[in-house]
Amino acid sequence: MCEPHADNSSFSRDLAARNILITSNKVLKISDFGMSRTGSYVNRTSKKIPLRWMAIESIEDQKWDSKTDVWSFGVVLWEIGTLGKRLDRPKICTDDLYALMLRCWSENPAERPSFARLVELLDVKRQKIYVEFNQLSPKYVFPPTRNFNEE
Repeated sequence: MCEPHADNSSFSRDLAARNILITSNKVLKISDFGMSRTGSYVNRTSKKIPLRWMAIESIEDQKWDSKTDVWSFGVVLWEIGTLGKRLDRPKICTDDLYALMLRCWSENPAERPSFARLVELLDVKRQKIYVEFNQLSPKYVFPPTRNFNEE
């Protein structure tokens, strides 16, 4: 279960599955504190940036805030739903989760949900199922291995 903070007090700026740790209880923890920032942030350096996880306005204007982090969160949901692959709709992903991903990727930042709203929508007390793990092969190993992907 991923537990995003609803208070928007800090943003990761590099939110991606590669920066998420998994505890022994399968709780996801966002890491990469070297990129943490509070409030809006403008990148003034020419270092490499993770385009696949970036919102349109981050690519065009090098600006990051909670709405650009919501876009990245949508990509993380995609990564979780596809267990590492990106962009095609995951077969094990429910309609509700895919619709949420699309909302996170809305071209208009104002149309993206806040993290507080995401917490509400993903609340485990709602008992919604978002990923159909029973559709995975019994041979599936996480993280995916080269041999499994070739089968």
